[in-house]
Amino acid sequence: PILATPALPAAPGLPRTPDAIPAVSTGEPVSLQLSRGPGARPSRLRLPGDCTPAEAVSRLVGSVLPLRTDLGGALVGWWRLRQGDRPLPADATVASLDPGQPVEAAPVDNQLVRVELRCGLLDPPLRVQVLVGTAVPVASLLDHLAGWLSLPPGRYALRLDGEDLSPHHLLSDRAIAGPRPLLELVAAP
Repeated sequence: PILATPALPAAPGLPRTPDAIPAVSTGEPVSLQLSRGPGARPSRLRLPGDCTPAEAVSRLVGSVLPLRTDLGGALVGWWRLRQGDRPLPADATVASLDPGQPVEAAPVDNQLVRVELRCGLLDPPLRVQVLVGTAVPVASLLDHLAGWLSLPPGRYALRLDGEDLSPHHLLSDRAIAGPRPLLELVAAP
């Protein structure tokens, strides 16, 4: 049977040490101009050329971009990068961007969606309906799930409707299909 919960319960006191987020990029640094919004003056940054825009945002939040929360600390949004009128694909590389054009940090609203969460790593396997934020980085979702489910230290991954997500992805980076998308927690390869 599928259990239904309004949202994932908080992991009490976050007792579990977080797993390391795998380093994705190690390439030669490239320069880019980052604007924090329309009309804002761009600033120059250097990021690894093989860094994806999604990973670039993860590196910039907390140092150049604020973590967007409400007064209680709940996440209200995250960031994605765009150049001109087009959002950058989360899987592109920083080196592939036009160096003569600024990159703009665009806010992404956090929307709650109901998903079916499955985890075959437990005995018995977990199958539950939960509300999940579409602008929460996958690394943060994994951290919460590992603590909530009391998983041992290790490497875990999420799949959305069978598609692997990087730690820097947001659910909103992918098309969410059907009335009940499937989110699977698996051991990382």
